[in-house]
Amino acid sequence: MGGRKQTFGKKETVYKLVAHEASRVFKDRLVDEQDYKLFDDLLQKICKNDLNLGGDDLKEIFNENGIIFCNFNKGDFLYNQVQSIDQVRSKLNGKLKEYNDLSADKMNLVFFVDAIKHICRISRVLKQARGNCLLVGISGSGRQSLTRLSTVILE
Repeated sequence: MGGRKQTFGKKETVYKLVAHEASRVFKDRLVDEQDYKLFDDLLQKICKNDLNLGGDDLKEIFNENGIIFCNFNKGDFLYNQVQSIDQVRSKLNGKLKEYNDLSADKMNLVFFVDAIKHICRISRVLKQARGNCLLVGISGSGRQSLTRLSTVILE
């Protein structure tokens, strides 16, 4: 994260990062919609009462896609908030083309919102010291492909 004031600019951005990280650390481990809703309700209460967030900031955090931070969108490997899914999708398509140009094992991926979120999560974990994660899913769900692309993105 760097800790520099110019990295985030406003305190609301830091609060959004806290909400995002709480989701990554806790919500990503939950398994059903009831638990997701309980977590979101608690986080929303904390954001309102303790962080004094409201209006547009709360709508941004708790919208359909939520807020997304990633460490590869701007090319500086700093952890920044994603402002546009389309911008990240374009970056990922470029990295996929780069991978396919260099590899004999071509990948044909479609970057829908959940796939983009998964790549952001995987790259977040891999960038950490001794970072590792367990990806669970059925065969053909894209775990290996998204992880491979994440390693290419992080160089």
